[in-house]
Amino acid sequence: MSFTTISYEREVPVGIVTLNRPEVMNAIDETMANELYELLSEIENDPDVRAVILTGAGKAFMAGGDIALMQKLTTPEAKAWALLVHKVFDKLYHLPQPTIAAVNGPAIGGGFEMVMACDLRIAGEKAKFGQPEINLGIIPGAGSSQRLPRIIGGPRAKALILLGEILNAEQAMQLGVINRVIPPDSLLAEAKLLANKIAEYPRLAAQCAKKAVNLAERTDLDLGQMCEIDLYSYLYSTADQKEGMQAFLEKRKPNFTHR
Repeated sequence: MSFTTISYEREVPVGIVTLNRPEVMNAIDETMANELYELLSEIENDPDVRAVILTGAGKAFMAGGDIALMQKLTTPEAKAWALLVHKVFDKLYHLPQPTIAAVNGPAIGGGFEMVMACDLRIAGEKAKFGQPEINLGIIPGAGSSQRLPRIIGGPRAKALILLGEILNAEQAMQLGVINRVIPPDSLLAEAKLLANKIAEYPRLAAQCAKKAVNLAERTDLDLGQMCEIDLYSYLYSTADQKEGMQAFLEKRKPNFTHR
């Protein structure tokens, strides 16, 4: 696949997606949105890729939407734009493979929203996070008003969105937005270590684990627990469940085949 605004390295069992518009701090435009959706659709159906890393080229992760594009939108066009970006970030959120955001620089506006659509989030020491849309006379339009309260709670999310404050990496970690802060030179290497560790575990178990936790964010406890039971019992039909338990009983390292 050939893209103009993103790049993709398939280092099986890991896929690395790089946002690649460094001249505008990787701001997302219609082309990038469509290319990301196309790529994620391909990755979704690639059983050899068992974990995915997202990062940015240059000094930024993503500095939100392309304001030069957004400034010209009519109300119907703004709705179509929001629907497109939602579609992309929802595809990322529901991707079967676990995803890791390696935040190498500012992740502002839509960039922050993309980070929140990932499963694990690590950041370089110079990374920044925020939803400053209120300064432009708008609100977040790619999921933050819904995802951020589920991560840090309603009052904190309201403060960030209403005040348009920008967090540094340490503040974001203290709030629980990211998992850890990494020296910039080690960020991608750490992301690859995490991705490869995930990829060592049974593919179907990792996918079911992700699906179960995602369900907890958007359903009630009783329904969530029933879905967990279904996913848990489904895994007993897999070869890796049999191998994992047999290896445990035999006190040896399991040989997972991801089936």
